[in-house]
Amino acid sequence: MNNSQIHYQNLIKIGEDRLNDFFKNVELFESQFKYQEVNKSCYTKMYLDQLNGDSYRARQDYFKDISDLEGECKKCWKYYLKPRNKSIKGLDLQLGKILEEIFIDYFKILKIKIIRADLKDRRYPDLLILDGSKEIIGYIELKYHGAPFVMAYKMRPGRECYEGSITLDKEKISKQIKIIYGELDRPVFFVHWVDFPCLKGVFFQTSEEICNSLLNDTDIYYRKHRDGDFEEKKDGSVKKVGYIEKIYPSIVEMGNFEHLIKIINEKK
Repeated sequence: MNNSQIHYQNLIKIGEDRLNDFFKNVELFESQFKYQEVNKSCYTKMYLDQLNGDSYRARQDYFKDISDLEGECKKCWKYYLKPRNKSIKGLDLQLGKILEEIFIDYFKILKIKIIRADLKDRRYPDLLILDGSKEIIGYIELKYHGAPFVMAYKMRPGRECYEGSITLDKEKISKQIKIIYGELDRPVFFVHWVDFPCLKGVFFQTSEEICNSLLNDTDIYYRKHRDGDFEEKKDGSVKKVGYIEKIYPSIVEMGNFEHLIKIINEKK
């Protein structure tokens, strides 16, 4: 295993008790928040071997190369194709805070100080990075992705579920980019905690890369509205709280966990 995989395993290990407690009454996909032999092979074949490639191999092409992947894919499709619980924003926010705490605690082990940034201003990215003198050296917007977009190949020709399931809200990201360039004057990393049945790890993009995606207006998809996208207010009116215009950047064009840690250490 390379260092990025080791870091990821250690990350989920220190968060194991908190995650088990949070999901004690919820039935998760069997490999969620776990790291198995098939995931090690998927990281090498689906990510490292395809970095910055011009096209993406179909997931079925990997069955002969990665032991147990075909069986994992069958379980994944059976689980993620059927309707699941509708998005509940309150629970999503609670899980997000737990994952942020785990992320902060892991970087503390690495002697890197990260604290909540959006307590000062809710418009800011989730986390900020400090150096030894408590000066801000960067920000992190942390996103968790656990449900692969298994029909990616149909919705967007040439894309695959293992690399094209990272989901960003175009409207929300556009607002954040304006704040980043207008107010923060520090590097911002969009960090993706990826927990698919096949490919798992921590990957990241810079704000510059996100900005280029917005300017090029690529990989846009409009999903259908869900009940969780709307919130009824006390006066009986309904407020839209979900975004339907999505951007799907590719994992194989992103940096990995080890690279992120190295960049932060260099800025210290």
